[in-house]
Amino acid sequence: MAIAQIIEMLLLTFLASAINFISHETYVRWIESRFSEQTNTQRVFMPLFRLVLGAYFFRNLGLFLYDTALVSMSISLLKGGRVEGTRDWDSLLLLLNAAFRASFTKFFFEKMFKEQKLPKVCADETEISTGPVLLRDQLGGYQEIDAAFGLVN
Repeated sequence: MAIAQIIEMLLLTFLASAINFISHETYVRWIESRFSEQTNTQRVFMPLFRLVLGAYFFRNLGLFLYDTALVSMSISLLKGGRVEGTRDWDSLLLLLNAAFRASFTKFFFEKMFKEQKLPKVCADETEISTGPVLLRDQLGGYQEIDAAFGLVN
């Protein structure tokens, strides 16, 4: 079991390094150049990058929650004793495994939403310097933009 976890950690680290090296834009350009005439194939392969990121995110999130539950069960503060069938260093290994899963959960979550084109809903105060000081302070240094009309409130 321990050897399988070590191999999984190495392979997951290798996959994360590859995903970190290959950006979404590079993947999209490769799809467009490789399948330039086949729009149906492009439609299938375009969301595949984010689908893989999402699958690994949910997988690592589930395993992180499971490992965290195992850590909490092994701590047994209410009884003041130890849980049957565990050794002293099992809790530490479970904690390290949970930390490993948490770091990869965060990594895949960040990669899923990186380079997304989101609409701008607030303008920085340096772009629009009109308005009373009190309103600027109430809005945290930002002013609202009405996206339908392009007006500043």
